[in-house]
Amino acid sequence: MDAFAGADICRLWYAGQHIETRPTGNRFAGRTAGYGNGIQDEKPEQEEKPLQEWIYVDVCGAVRNPGVYRIEAGSRVFQVLEQAGGCTEKASLETVNQADLLTDGQKIRIYTKEEAGQMEKKLQEEDPLLDDRVDINRAGKEELMTLTGVGETRAQAILAYRETHGSFSSVEELMQVEGIKEKTYEKLKDQIRIN
Repeated sequence: MDAFAGADICRLWYAGQHIETRPTGNRFAGRTAGYGNGIQDEKPEQEEKPLQEWIYVDVCGAVRNPGVYRIEAGSRVFQVLEQAGGCTEKASLETVNQADLLTDGQKIRIYTKEEAGQMEKKLQEEDPLLDDRVDINRAGKEELMTLTGVGETRAQAILAYRETHGSFSSVEELMQVEGIKEKTYEKLKDQIRIN
């Protein structure tokens, strides 16, 4: 054993450990032995626990406490709504999927029932195929008779009015038809449209 290795052994002996060295090329590989007979291996490094991931979500609209919320990644819409104090009584939950997974930077807007109604009406105006209301400018007698308070006589009166005055310029103009007054109009105004 050369002097270099001996010096190393002496130095570590005073540290309370005995090093057995073995030459490997120009370096020495060592293992540590305790005072007993058994060899104590080095402890493996502990696996680091993955850091918890967080995301930030902007919650606004018909909620009790709108704002930006920090929530664990993998959470769902209903969970961040709970953090925001829940929805108000005016909220319409038909326009939001509460089971959706949240993403970082996402904006969740809860519409009121009034806003949701306006949105639906706008969609129906943009796409008549989604609108099941009766078009009083195009409907025939049978279709007009599906309206509340409209029988054969009133349906014929609507057709006669169209022949004489042309197409209706507004749904309110229906009250100009003989036999259809404000009371009847109020019952069917949500069932009709013009196109």
